[in-house]
Amino acid sequence: MTATRAAESSERGQDRREEDRAKHAASRAAEDSEDTRTRLDGQRTRQAASKAAEDPIQRRTRSEDQRRRQAASRAAQWTFMEGEAFRYDPANNYDSYPQLYIG
Repeated sequence: MTATRAAESSERGQDRREEDRAKHAASRAAEDSEDTRTRLDGQRTRQAASKAAEDPIQRRTRSEDQRRRQAASRAAQWTFMEGEAFRYDPANNYDSYPQLYIG
């Protein structure tokens, strides 16, 4: 499977991921609460086993990747204000932005 995915085109990979998303969404929509609980318990168990099997270098790499993703996510939330201090508009109600604290 890994060799097949490595050889697939980017369009085929995108199509496969979209098919997987649709399949999983349909499957989860059909789940009852017990199925959801069972699926999540299994996922938690697999994740715990995966983390327990990590060596210190893998753990550090995973933590650094997570920090980078979080930093990128936080930065993306502020792109709407990029350079705004240089384009101040008195008609714009900056107090209405929940991310801003003006005090």
